[in-house]
Amino acid sequence: MKEIKVRHDAEQKRFEELILFFIYFFVHLCALSFIIENISSVIYHLGYYILSSPHRAQESAEMCRFLYPLDVTIDADTAGPWLLVSEDGKEVRQSPKKHRIPTSMARFTEDTFAVATQAFSTGRHYWEVGVKGKSNWLLGVASSSLRRNEHIVPCPDNGLWTLSHQDGGKYCALTKNPFPLMLSLPPQRVGVFVDYEERQVSFFNVLAKTHIYTFTGCKFTVLVCLWCPLPSPESAGIGSSPPRDPSEE
Repeated sequence: MKEIKVRHDAEQKRFEELILFFIYFFVHLCALSFIIENISSVIYHLGYYILSSPHRAQESAEMCRFLYPLDVTIDADTAGPWLLVSEDGKEVRQSPKKHRIPTSMARFTEDTFAVATQAFSTGRHYWEVGVKGKSNWLLGVASSSLRRNEHIVPCPDNGLWTLSHQDGGKYCALTKNPFPLMLSLPPQRVGVFVDYEERQVSFFNVLAKTHIYTFTGCKFTVLVCLWCPLPSPESAGIGSSPPRDPSEE
């Protein structure tokens, strides 16, 4: 009888160990299933953790490009009469003279502005602008409700969150009072990252893998991507009207 009892106790112990093993296996299987089902959310929040402070990682631009890419094309119907937009909508340059083009409510008539066909009012978005060899430019995001038939001073109060560069190496974040930026390397590509819910617009020097500037506490509505080749400093300053075409005088 004693031998039978010992055998029974051993079998009971093995049975309990087997039950514990299955419980352990089931719990870990559920955890793995939860992670797989929510992997997109995990990546989303991991990206937000890294990008919520641009100084946390040198690879911020690469993370943005991977997680929140936005394919931007310029809407030629919004470009001011001093601008030329390529057929594919990927390049904008300044024309030496004013063009006679159809006017519309969408077109900027008093500034060398052009905006993208893409607009957004939620989420996170990232795109890049090539500025290599371009000495005068302004880029960023703008409210889609801008009045386009009058001159606009670029600043957040007027619905523009932008970065600018002029001859002589002067870079500025166009806040209410333009904020000068000291950049160790001139950018050849500028990355723009918009976090709509966090009310932030960040700029990156893509090749140098450095953060340039972040606007915070932005009062957004519907946003569009903005690109503006500026006239030379000798003829006009930041935000001033383009030079007049002599043929119009």
